[in-house]
Amino acid sequence: MKTEAAQKTSRSMFKFFRGDRSLVSLDQCLLPSKAGEKAATLSDLRRSGYPVPEGWVLFPGDDPAVLIEFLQPSDAEPLVVRSSAIGEDSEAASAAGQYQTILGVTRREELLPAIAQCLESYDRASAVQYRRDRGLSDSSMVVLIQKQIRGVFSGVAFSRNPISRQGNA
Repeated sequence: MKTEAAQKTSRSMFKFFRGDRSLVSLDQCLLPSKAGEKAATLSDLRRSGYPVPEGWVLFPGDDPAVLIEFLQPSDAEPLVVRSSAIGEDSEAASAAGQYQTILGVTRREELLPAIAQCLESYDRASAVQYRRDRGLSDSSMVVLIQKQIRGVFSGVAFSRNPISRQGNA
């Protein structure tokens, strides 16, 4: 019994000193070198007032339990679990389709397997070859979890840089 109490206290103290990084949202300023280009860009857009769905970032090594406990997916408000790998969605490479995206997560019990599936896709042979072919180093996979929008249409649109709003970028 004393051992269990000591372990529980140790975990609490570890979380205290580490800081709870497991609840990092897109409302915070995120660096591409830490959170990946996708999460950092979505964070910039959201903080600039664009209607980016609410989202959270899970960094490598973070315990997903805190985030899973916080999130409340449902049939009415499903979540999407997606990648924001370091080096993904850069000016040199998009990595579109290389990493697994899990749509329609409606229960907490589905989150951990979805996170694991997303993380595992980083090491798929096709993803490794994609990075190798473009001279991208193997870095890390950051997982981005967002509220899923129920869309009528989907696709990709290219526009001018939404941050600077000027020039030809």
